[in-house]
Amino acid sequence: MTASVGSLTPKIFQLEQKSQHVLSHDFGAGSPCLKCNCEGLDLHYWRKLCKRCRCRMDEHDIQLAEDHDGGRGIIGRLFDHRSSFSSQEEMRSITERSASLNLGPRYDPSHKNNANISNDICDTESTIHNSVSEASVESQRAASISSSRLSNHRATNNYTWTPSADANLTLKYFGCLPESERPIAGTEGEINRRQKLAYQLPVHDCDAQAAVSITSPEDVQLHSKFVEKVKRDVVGIGQVIECNAPPQSTAQGTQTEAANVSNQPCRWDSCGSHMKHGDVGVVTDHGQRNEVWHPNCFRCATCEQLLVDMLYFFKDNEYYCGRHYAEKMYPRCFGCDELIFANEYTLAEEKTWHFEHFSCFGCDLQLGGHRYLVKNEHPYCINCYMNKFARVCNTCRNKIGPEMQRVSHKDMNWHSDPKCFRCKQCLKSLLHEKFLVKNEETFCSVDCKNKCFSA
Repeated sequence: MTASVGSLTPKIFQLEQKSQHVLSHDFGAGSPCLKCNCEGLDLHYWRKLCKRCRCRMDEHDIQLAEDHDGGRGIIGRLFDHRSSFSSQEEMRSITERSASLNLGPRYDPSHKNNANISNDICDTESTIHNSVSEASVESQRAASISSSRLSNHRATNNYTWTPSADANLTLKYFGCLPESERPIAGTEGEINRRQKLAYQLPVHDCDAQAAVSITSPEDVQLHSKFVEKVKRDVVGIGQVIECNAPPQSTAQGTQTEAANVSNQPCRWDSCGSHMKHGDVGVVTDHGQRNEVWHPNCFRCATCEQLLVDMLYFFKDNEYYCGRHYAEKMYPRCFGCDELIFANEYTLAEEKTWHFEHFSCFGCDLQLGGHRYLVKNEHPYCINCYMNKFARVCNTCRNKIGPEMQRVSHKDMNWHSDPKCFRCKQCLKSLLHEKFLVKNEETFCSVDCKNKCFSA
């Protein structure tokens, strides 16, 4: 039976709605950095980096408004071709695996709509009480199940994302993950999920309006074809099952034959163990029949991160996060982190760049035709390199250029020149000679050292 439009959750049609426009370099402004103690994210106008600390944008804890959950937004873009849903189960497969769910209303004493919620809870607890008083074994069992479901329902209320509408299955799933991977509100797991959403699912990969480099009609067309292919053939959401449980309908109308995956080897090559009766597993709509993963093994084939919100991208019988699937299709600019759709681009330092983005990491000077030096994988013009990284000579106090030879001892540096690397007392050149150091001064002998400090 097809669900009517009026019966669907209204928010499902808001997934692709755009909020008030925010300038790219204002996005997440002030968000705290998770790697350093900078004053907060100040995004470069085209690099996906903080101008203050040079840490990546996804290394900051960017918190969006409740109705702008990162996972929900990506799902909205990648599944917007489904304008209607054939069943309530199909609708849940899109919303409940990506949005921040409570698996039902929370009980809030101050909420004006709590009458029905309170009555539902009281009815459940009353049923439990009456069942016990009847002393019926079967009734007690039913009451115990009802109580367990109520307890599980309450326990899942604190998760910012859940993989299933089944509270018991959800808790089993999260029980298979390390604490740092459980997206419980206000914990490391919630922050970890936000980081993974930003890293694994770059918004600029699926939304041309978020990409500063997609400007020509040709690039727009190629990007559109790329996104349509992803929607049509590539993207999917993992489905949580319990081995040997009854088959369940999936979003695509097929049946998950959970009983058949018991004793199957885990699909993750690094695991090596088999699924057992009662285990929770993850299956997909792509790949070979009866492929199954342990919850903590459903990972990207490239970065090996746990696939956030179980969103995967399938290619050549492998499963990837969005970032690394896209890089299988197009090169990614090391400067702006966006895909390169142009036929011509720069290849330097074993990395790919848009022509205009192969620029100094310090001042943004385009480096085509200029000398540059590399520090921490980033190119710098000579002036910026000298200002930021050049060593200072202990004798003349001038900077030692990258093309100059130098002598180093611990944290001290000198020009490799007789005028700089010499005895403090007698001015003898110390190049290729033994020397002594005291108070950051160099001497050719103990006599010279004693004469200098006895004067």
